[in-house]
Amino acid sequence: MPNIEIHGLTEREAAKLTREIFGMFREKSYADEMVVTFYPTKVVDKNWKSQPFIRLANSCQEHTQEILERLQILNIDIEHLALVAFIPKKPSSPVVKYFINEKGLPAFLHEPKKIENALRRAGIMTIEELDKLSGRDFQNIRNLGAKGIAIILAEREARAGKKNS
Repeated sequence: MPNIEIHGLTEREAAKLTREIFGMFREKSYADEMVVTFYPTKVVDKNWKSQPFIRLANSCQEHTQEILERLQILNIDIEHLALVAFIPKKPSSPVVKYFINEKGLPAFLHEPKKIENALRRAGIMTIEELDKLSGRDFQNIRNLGAKGIAIILAEREARAGKKNS
């Protein structure tokens, strides 16, 4: 994924340059993966003269030369960093999936909305967050109740059993 960073320009100048950059690459196969990041910093030399620049950081070097050649048209200093790897974040699993069985149906039918709403109001949005909670933590969640806690703990145990088999 080509990441083009803009350093040392005003927000207005960077916005204009960003539009130019995306325009230059819109027909390229890698354009959908390209991102432009603006850093609102002041870049100066030893005489305090403004020295804005563009930094190209990418892990796939396949199109690097072409990208660098196109960027030179912009008449601004360019720095290139070859990244060793890009590792995208793992998406979190929403809590709702936690309550779906292998047939795609709710794993429980007793007030699932009530449980889901109680967890959501408590700020618990993912399976990972749910798994970090102890029995005492569940008791402190408003409107969850003993029945809801029992259902959640049973689902947690069932899911843990599937992981271990």
